[in-house]
Amino acid sequence: MKPTDLSDTRCLNCATGPLRFNSDQSKLVCPNCAAEYDTYEGIPCLARYQNDEILSLIEILSVIGDKRVPPSPQSYKAWGQSLIEYHNAADRDAYLETRQGGIKRYLAHRHRQFEVMEALLEGEALEGVKILDIGAGEGFDTALLQARGAHVTALEFSPRSSAVGAPATPDARWFVGSGHALPFTDESFDVVACQATLHHMLDIPQCIREALRVLKPGGLFVSISDSYRADRHGEDYVCRRFNDDMAVLSGVNENIPAFTEFFETIDAYKDDLDVSFYTSRVFGYPDPELKKRVDIPTPKWWGIEDAEYLSDSGGGISCKIRKKTRLSIEPAILTNEAVRASEVMAHSKDKDASMASLARRIQKTYAQTPFPGEAGNTKFQLLNGWRAREEDENGRTAYNRARWYFIRQQNEKRLVVETSAIENGADALICLIDGVAMPELMLTQTPTTVEYDLSKTPVDAPFCVELRSPEKATSLEAGLFRVNAMTLIPDLHNELGVLPKIRAMLSSLKTKLGT
Repeated sequence: MKPTDLSDTRCLNCATGPLRFNSDQSKLVCPNCAAEYDTYEGIPCLARYQNDEILSLIEILSVIGDKRVPPSPQSYKAWGQSLIEYHNAADRDAYLETRQGGIKRYLAHRHRQFEVMEALLEGEALEGVKILDIGAGEGFDTALLQARGAHVTALEFSPRSSAVGAPATPDARWFVGSGHALPFTDESFDVVACQATLHHMLDIPQCIREALRVLKPGGLFVSISDSYRADRHGEDYVCRRFNDDMAVLSGVNENIPAFTEFFETIDAYKDDLDVSFYTSRVFGYPDPELKKRVDIPTPKWWGIEDAEYLSDSGGGISCKIRKKTRLSIEPAILTNEAVRASEVMAHSKDKDASMASLARRIQKTYAQTPFPGEAGNTKFQLLNGWRAREEDENGRTAYNRARWYFIRQQNEKRLVVETSAIENGADALICLIDGVAMPELMLTQTPTTVEYDLSKTPVDAPFCVELRSPEKATSLEAGLFRVNAMTLIPDLHNELGVLPKIRAMLSSLKTKLGT
């Protein structure tokens, strides 16, 4: 791998730069404040993961162990060529029949985002242009931008995805980092692009602010193919929308942000920006002329003056923003770090060990909610496999695997779990406690109660209990199971163990004594 150009990097701790590699290239160091940053597979990790990024960290680890063929420069070249040919084909269905494998299966889906990108970049000359690709994933869009002659810097939150994407796009410059704290100096790029990325972000207004900061005057910011919701809808609306989504229940951090999250920063700097919105579809648009809500199923351009009406609708949105002049935006500073990239990836081939390690670093508030939690759902519960809980529901339904987090006190020695089968759902479960697998548990329609020893789990620190099917289900129905109860108990108050035995002994003794 060629040496990484660090000339425009900055420290997240003191905002100065550039950073430098240490002697063996294993870390980066700030020459001003001596802050250190990890590398992973040779890629600089200029991220400082925060406590409230737990959802994204769960997503990083959710794909560990997945077996798939990694992309290559050749495969990305084939994809790019096929997208262009499909885009220009007179008969797209007929063209698909000439393809095979993954391209045939997913080309139409990929083309929907490609078509939006083409619309936003129409007329833009990218030859020799410096582009920052935020949320680069495994480099698919990085490769498309490179094919147009751009010099691309790829920034990806996941060290694992970066390590997959970098070899497939060898001419790109790769970094691990967070969109809300870009590790680059002011006005470093001609174009900043976010392809289906912003809706994954922890803080969308801050991400857009940072994108504008690193963009040169006259430069272009494009956010492409994000979902959005009306401002009046809250988190429960989002959770309900994903309640049957197997990918989200498996840990993929999809989201439907409110329109205001996209608009807040744009509105703050609107006098210094040229702004257009592009919707691929709109649901429930409050048409001011028709005086009723309508759906708009076809692509449409909007101006900043339409924000009021867009904020009361939902759908798919993209932004095209030209930065007209220099802006006074202070770079984001992250002095605290909940977990280092090297710690996140310490067990990069062992998902169970990785999740157990991450559990010890999550905010304690996540582990202080008694099971089964309030009615409804939270995004944290959803990504951990739990479907929405109804008001009259005693326990909770889960898909394929579900995690709950606890903090054990010194006198709490046992975990009690009551489970039951759902018709046509999972028929067995494996319980993992702090990453250690327990014997397989068979599920029946009659509730089954099991006790687990907690003597080897940490005290006064969060740990994870995971219940999962031995085989990953291929449909939602086949992977469902119920957990009716899950709680920690002290030995002396183990009403399912010690006390019933004591009561039985006392009853027998009373019978013998005739009292």
